[in-house]
Amino acid sequence: MSLFEVTPEILQGLNPSKAVNLVRQLIWADAYASGIEPSKINIPAEINIPDGGIDAEVSNAQKDGKYGIIKNGTTAYQIKSGNFTNNASGIKQILLKENSNELKDRIKSCLDKNGTLVIVFTGWDNPDSTDGQLETNFKEQLITVSKQYENAKIQIWRQNTILGFLEILPSLRLYVLDTPLGVFHFHEEWSKFADMVPKTHLGEQQHSFIQNVQKELRKNDEPVHLRIIGEPGIGKTRLVLEATKVDDLKPHVIYCENPEMLEKQNFRSQISLSDNKSNIILVIDECDYNHQTRLWNMLKHKSPAIKLITIFNEPDEFNADTKLDLPELHDVEIGKILESYIRGGNSLDQWIEMCRPSPRAAHIVGENLKLHPEEILRSPDTVPVWDRYIAGSILSGTEEFKNRKTVMLWLSLFKRFGFEGNFKNEGDKIAEIIQAAESNITPAVFRRTVQKLKEMRILQGSSTLYITPKVLHIYYWARWWKEYGKDFAPKIMSSLTGDDSQVLLGWYCSMFEYAKQSSQASKVVRELLSPGGLFENNETLRTRLGADFFLTLSKTDPSSALDCLERTIKKQSREDLLEFTTGRRGVVRALERMAMFKEYFERAAALLLLLAEAENEIYANNATGVFCDLFVPGSGRAAHTKVSPKNRIPALNLVMMSDSAHKRNVGIKACSLALQKTHISIMTSNFDVFDKHPKLWTKESDMEVIEYYQSILDLLVRQDGDKNQSEIGKIILDSLRYLILIPGLDAKVLEMIKKLYADDHLDGEKLIKTIIGILDLEKNSLNPDILKTLHAIQDDITGTDFHSLMRRYVGMDILINYSTGDNVDPRKIEIDGLVARALDPKNLKPELDWLVTDEAKYGYVFGYNLAKKDKNHLLLQIIMDALKINKKASGFFIEGYMRHVFESDPQKYEDTLDEIYADPALCRILPEIMCRSKMTDATAEKISHGINEGKFHRTVLKMFMFGSVTVNLSEDVILGWIRLLTNGNDVTETSIAMNLFHSYFIHHKQRPLPKQETLGLLLHKTLTCEQSVTLHDVVASHYWKETALEFTRQYPDDSLKIAKIVIENMGQDNFFNYSRSDIFEVLNEITRIRPRKTWNIISPCLGPPIDERAFAIQKWLQGEARLREGVLPVIPTDEVITWIEQDKDTRAGYAAKFLPAKFETVREFLTRYGDQEQVHRQLAINFNNEAWSGSAITHYVEKKKKFEKLKEKESDKNVLSWLDYYIKSIKGDIERSQEIEERELAILK
Repeated sequence: MSLFEVTPEILQGLNPSKAVNLVRQLIWADAYASGIEPSKINIPAEINIPDGGIDAEVSNAQKDGKYGIIKNGTTAYQIKSGNFTNNASGIKQILLKENSNELKDRIKSCLDKNGTLVIVFTGWDNPDSTDGQLETNFKEQLITVSKQYENAKIQIWRQNTILGFLEILPSLRLYVLDTPLGVFHFHEEWSKFADMVPKTHLGEQQHSFIQNVQKELRKNDEPVHLRIIGEPGIGKTRLVLEATKVDDLKPHVIYCENPEMLEKQNFRSQISLSDNKSNIILVIDECDYNHQTRLWNMLKHKSPAIKLITIFNEPDEFNADTKLDLPELHDVEIGKILESYIRGGNSLDQWIEMCRPSPRAAHIVGENLKLHPEEILRSPDTVPVWDRYIAGSILSGTEEFKNRKTVMLWLSLFKRFGFEGNFKNEGDKIAEIIQAAESNITPAVFRRTVQKLKEMRILQGSSTLYITPKVLHIYYWARWWKEYGKDFAPKIMSSLTGDDSQVLLGWYCSMFEYAKQSSQASKVVRELLSPGGLFENNETLRTRLGADFFLTLSKTDPSSALDCLERTIKKQSREDLLEFTTGRRGVVRALERMAMFKEYFERAAALLLLLAEAENEIYANNATGVFCDLFVPGSGRAAHTKVSPKNRIPALNLVMMSDSAHKRNVGIKACSLALQKTHISIMTSNFDVFDKHPKLWTKESDMEVIEYYQSILDLLVRQDGDKNQSEIGKIILDSLRYLILIPGLDAKVLEMIKKLYADDHLDGEKLIKTIIGILDLEKNSLNPDILKTLHAIQDDITGTDFHSLMRRYVGMDILINYSTGDNVDPRKIEIDGLVARALDPKNLKPELDWLVTDEAKYGYVFGYNLAKKDKNHLLLQIIMDALKINKKASGFFIEGYMRHVFESDPQKYEDTLDEIYADPALCRILPEIMCRSKMTDATAEKISHGINEGKFHRTVLKMFMFGSVTVNLSEDVILGWIRLLTNGNDVTETSIAMNLFHSYFIHHKQRPLPKQETLGLLLHKTLTCEQSVTLHDVVASHYWKETALEFTRQYPDDSLKIAKIVIENMGQDNFFNYSRSDIFEVLNEITRIRPRKTWNIISPCLGPPIDERAFAIQKWLQGEARLREGVLPVIPTDEVITWIEQDKDTRAGYAAKFLPAKFETVREFLTRYGDQEQVHRQLAINFNNEAWSGSAITHYVEKKKKFEKLKEKESDKNVLSWLDYYIKSIKGDIERSQEIEERELAILK
């Protein structure tokens, strides 16, 4: 018996249902092979419904079927299983209605249409009768009904006829045989496989794929081989099943799970037995390249009716007629699969993420969510599905499978890992770790296995790889912990301490978050954090590695993490915690995150407080800062916890009532931040991987915050001790402007202010400034009672006597708000009143002791107004006397007074200056007085004399650099000052001279520059010394540039002297190197107007040797991408070419360095020197010196297109040579960018 042989005994055993179904399949098979439309076929699904004598029918076929099953026109089929009595009674039972001589309706209909009636006997084959005799018996019975049926077309199919049909339809032979043979499966049997049963949810792309498969399989003029490629679990087999379940394809399908099983059954000889007749759709699963090649070589030329579908999970060099890459299911379809198991459940987003793009994974997870929610990764009882993912076409017991499984287990420890290119070291590190545990996994075996997993699309990515689907990754991760256990964790982490392993270490740690849906993950974390676990020894937390790992674990199991810290951190003394430095950041961040949740808030806050009490960090987000932020009533994204403000008060109250002064200080700081409206910090890290924006506390009404402020104020009121009260006074004062606007808090806050001031815990001047600011800016927002109270406090503190008012309005300089629109300083009225009273020497003299010092913040204005009212300046002498005896004398007050003296009585002004100049004690304030008044040459000479006589230092001239104080001075005076400043070797004095010169000659005057003096200043010796780098600031560089450009405009030939000095000093540690942007602008202008002469200065400095100066000149000539243009294009080309030709072999490559990155500029150069490799290399470097924003890949792709277009238009061989070189270089940039951008994206995920 052959593999597919069907015997008459087997046919005889068919029940009615299976007999009808067999004929149905035969009809469909003939219709498919013959191209007869499916719409012509009518076969009821139920066999027990009234059928009018017909079980199946094909209407109006335009031709005979290929196998003779369907006849031209109408063919009706009556199917009888079991035995048949060959006599008139038996024939009547088939043809006639019961107890009647009338034909059954549908038999009559068929014969009346001149159709063919086919009587099918599956259970009877009488050897004593011939087919012709039996047909004659049927016709004789028909004639008894009516002579019109004398020539009726009747066919009898007995068992031997059916066996003939089955000979050419192997799939239907499998159906008839009924008992599965283990290797081959007909379509219906295949559809009952456990992983084929769940309902499919297909997207548009999957429907299109199915249509394409059906279109190919319906081709009848050529053999067809479809190569179906897709990653494991994506649904390849299921989609082929769906594509072939249509009636015209289904009877021809034979499915085999594995090509090796097929070959063991000697399939070659079996298929050859009927190779001229069989119409087969052979589906071979897990069929690798070698097997599919051998199969197709065997089948391709056998018959046009043979179609082969091979399915595999790795791309290969296929030789199939048609390759179809399976489209991935979108999230919508994955969600529908999951929803079919857990309707009405919670959000499916996290499960979709775990399963995408695998429908197989979605069915497994969905079933587990429904039946085993505590064990999401459980494999179905019917098949080890997760191992099937990685097995592919190999058997699970082979050495290769064991290696593949081991590598997967260890790879699963990392969320991602580098494997190729710049990140190959990460793969090498993992290989090293694996080999230490499993010696048979050598680096070569590791790389070969990883490559295979990449080909299978289980590992995806280019240079940085990851496991997909996510649920498969998590399964193997959980399995690693089960098989290898926590003992390996410290070894792995210690293996990843190098700088080049930090990203890999991060991906190792992040797996605990990534896998958190798994119950196994939670179990692993609990064990690591439990007593006797990894962190029981305090030393683990005192390492950065250990603390970062703890942070990761805390995100998976906050409760166990808190238990761990309470067994460790909580039991340490303050002295021990002060020594806790390395690792502290990770613990603080973990506590910050845990405090977000209501159930952990108090415990996490208590631990943060312990660390804050022993604070040893200066960061804003140290333990103290994080603890204090917990009590800031920010709402929504600005909140730091889900706990409402009201429910935070008990924790803060415990702190404020603590016996520890350190803790109370932290509590007071927390209260301070809580009351500051402007203190809002938003948490941007520590968010859960599946809850990226957790719903933190959100304010429902203003009253929640107001009541919270009241509670905070109550906590502060209960504090005692002068030090605490002073700090509390500062807190209340800082928050006063905000709190006083809140109804219900305003009166309470003012009462606290009055008490704190009365108890001497508030600075009166600061309180006055605060109240004035509130009255100035918020008076329209305050209710009348509060406004009245503020005025009363202000008056009480200020007082009404002359001294108090002077201290208030002259001693304090308070910013005034002019936003009301009247632009009037409200202090003017008060100042005018005080001036009137100060005209009386009896009032003024007692105030002079502080008025002539810098305590008089508003002294200048007061002094000026006092002088205006003091006729004949009678008070001047009194003021002078006070100045002479006061060692703290300052110019504030006297400057204002003397300004009016200058305006009204210049002679008296001069005489007074002489008096001040002559007085050794007062002489020091003379420059201050003069710089606030308009100057004459005579007064300016006093400064010069003072410098020469040693009364003033030369740097005092700095006071006259700004404003218009020097605008009326003569050029001689200014140049005299410049000479004073430039006579020495002090770069600071040179800077002052530059400023003075620019202010006088460039900014204000716009007159011809004194040539020698200007040149001397621009090229001053201090600018070329190393100390001149201190002049590298925006102002000094700008003034030098502005002056030099004006000099170049007025004296173009002499500007070459500037160019010579600057060029000779380029690249040196001096002003001309560190102010290069401004310097280059000047050099560019000089080169533009005198290009040949400038080149004569440049060329000798270009080298050799190629030193710092030559390099700096090269960068100037070349320019900087997008920042400034190079100057080389303005230099005559013949000058540059002449210089190169003097030593072409050396200078051509060097000249390429200072060519700008513009093709139109370098093209002529390339035509001459483009045959030199050094030129190729250097010009590529120039063009790579660029800047852009956005994707590097996009940038380089567009750049490549640009140079390819240039190449299309180019004809010069030297230029083409360089373009080929550079385009190849850009291709390398694209590949590197792909690696880097893939990596950056991976790190962000």
